[in-house]
Amino acid sequence: MKKKLYLVTGNEHKYREFCAIVPFPIERLALDLPEIQSLDLEEVVRAKAAAAYTAVGKPVLVEDVSFEITAWHGLPGPFIKWFNQTLTPAGIARLMRSEADRSVAAREIIDLYDGTEHRLFYGEVTGRVAEEPRGESGFGFDTIFIPDGQERTYGEMSAEEKNTISHRAVALSKLKNYLKRVEEGEMR
Repeated sequence: MKKKLYLVTGNEHKYREFCAIVPFPIERLALDLPEIQSLDLEEVVRAKAAAAYTAVGKPVLVEDVSFEITAWHGLPGPFIKWFNQTLTPAGIARLMRSEADRSVAAREIIDLYDGTEHRLFYGEVTGRVAEEPRGESGFGFDTIFIPDGQERTYGEMSAEEKNTISHRAVALSKLKNYLKRVEEGEMR
């Protein structure tokens, strides 16, 4: 029997992506966790996982994302949530108009933390920032992120299509493989 996973996130969209990709029972716990301010995504995720474990008292899943624009020396990085809320994706695209280099990396780290060991799962997709928002699907920076090898933004893709190529899908695939190996008794 599969154990339930506890994903600590206030973001319903992220929860749906986890459930669509990881075939294990997942319960969302919408807790307001403190989030340290750091450009180091791994540091942010580890601190968030420790806070979540303290609040929940059982193994938890947490994640965070970084949107690293090359021309901006990696900004907004893990601060993308705040950039999206204040500037909006349209504002980010507008500020990029004068930039010749529109390349960006979308990075995801998922932490499965049991109070003792941080198990980190990484995902990264490179691409470019669109000239303006395109598409109605997704959330966050989806309407301005065009993955390498694509001509459409995440926002122009169906959820199913995005869930096969996104930075989160890459990290979740690694988590799914780990959980499968644990379930089959190959590791603890």
